[in-house]
Amino acid sequence: KATDEVFAMQEELAFVSDKLKDVQDNINNRANNNEKMKDIKKQADVLSKKIDGILVTLAASIEGTNITGEEKLREKIGMLYASLAGYIGRPTDSQMDRTKGLRKELEDVKAKIELIYTTDLPKFNKTLEKNMVDLVKPMTQQEWDEKTKKEKK
Repeated sequence: KATDEVFAMQEELAFVSDKLKDVQDNINNRANNNEKMKDIKKQADVLSKKIDGILVTLAASIEGTNITGEEKLREKIGMLYASLAGYIGRPTDSQMDRTKGLRKELEDVKAKIELIYTTDLPKFNKTLEKNMVDLVKPMTQQEWDEKTKKEKK
């Protein structure tokens, strides 16, 4: 049961992260395709930087061929999953505490992201609408499921 819970957290984090990256890509595309519209470019830059600030907390981002030791939320959840899956007995109290702590971390990040979707993105979309540019819409869970299903084939 604990292993299933942590696996579900990994899946949830993957969806949240992909959704946020997709929104950021769409924001940047709108800005790059409408460079003459300064208000779009300015808002896109601010919003993209805000999203970057969240994305760096989700997964290790240091590039290179060496092991960096950088641990972000994805790596922490992955290590917990491995320790639970590799442990024969019932989960230890520390594993259960770690699960609760990481669930809280994930919920906190999701709240920050939701704030972007409910405050910053609607403001950006108003600017897009004013300039007759397609709006940015976050992907749904169903769209993500379909996308990842295609990628697995």
